[in-house]
Amino acid sequence: MEMNSGNGYFKKEITLGKEEEIKIVKIGFSWITFFLGFLVPFYRKDWKTGWILLAITAISHMMSPILMFLILVVFSFLYNKIYINMLLKSGWRFVTKDDEILWENKKEMAEKVDNMVLTLKEMETKIDKKIEEHGFVKKFAWGGIYALAIGILIKNTPLLAVGIVFFVISFIKRQKM
Repeated sequence: MEMNSGNGYFKKEITLGKEEEIKIVKIGFSWITFFLGFLVPFYRKDWKTGWILLAITAISHMMSPILMFLILVVFSFLYNKIYINMLLKSGWRFVTKDDEILWENKKEMAEKVDNMVLTLKEMETKIDKKIEEHGFVKKFAWGGIYALAIGILIKNTPLLAVGIVFFVISFIKRQKM
């Protein structure tokens, strides 16, 4: 494995072997899956994933093309990991110890990110429990947050005003309780 920590370059592919066959598989975001969608799993003979992605793509496209786009983005981040795990389960092995170490490091990093997301969800749950004591004020407070955030993102002054009004109402209600 080529690693040169001096310039920050890390290898983004691993080599798997089975008997006399070798496959080089990329790690991380799959641009080819992003552009070609369900065709990639079929080309790689990953039938189960291909059919699942085809069904999800067809259903999401009927609902909203934007939803289909978002699903393709998420799936592009996940597909190489899914494909490597499928190969490992079907008897493929790492060609070098460096490839195995790289894969384990990537999995460990993904677990840390998952743990951070869980921690954020736990914090949100605790905050929601505290806010629920105030009844309907929660809806006003979160509505204000969303309206402010969207108003800032799309630079929409009326939406910003709605967000501010929601915040003021929730603040007044909390003071009265």
